[in-house]
Amino acid sequence: LASQELRKGLRVAPDHGELNALYGKSLFLQHEQEAAYEPLLKAIQLGENSAEYYWYLAQALHIRLSLDSADTFYSKSLDKLPKQHHLRPLIERQREQVVNARKQIQNPVAVKLENLGAGINSRFPEYTPLITADESRLYFTSRRFSNWGQGKEDDLPYEDVYYCIRNSDGSWSSPAN
Repeated sequence: LASQELRKGLRVAPDHGELNALYGKSLFLQHEQEAAYEPLLKAIQLGENSAEYYWYLAQALHIRLSLDSADTFYSKSLDKLPKQHHLRPLIERQREQVVNARKQIQNPVAVKLENLGAGINSRFPEYTPLITADESRLYFTSRRFSNWGQGKEDDLPYEDVYYCIRNSDGSWSSPAN
């Protein structure tokens, strides 16, 4: 609702820096980070230079993989924040993520996605598979109705953690949680 009202305001005053900034922030917080980029950039070009708006623009750039620009705006945001501000550790961590992203892009890793069959893959959503370094265990989360956790979201239960053990023949045991 707020973003709709801000968009109406921008139709009347498209070069209003704060309206652009608030509209971009609103879009970003509604998980429309790609759409948030242009109004945030315009706001900063129009003179809105708060740490908060720099930070939101940095995040939008980070998502777009514009890593050099993201790093610049993370730095500008940090420069404007007091030393003890609660966002500093998060923004510093995001700058580390930019460094890591650069390394990953320069040295990509080949990944093979493989359906492990009905014994592990179910008709329910499964997420975040991890295999231990010795490849003896597989961990993942799933939204199965057999979950221990309470509650539901979008007619499915919340995620629960499952694990499987690799059998001597290379197959995986049935998932347990």
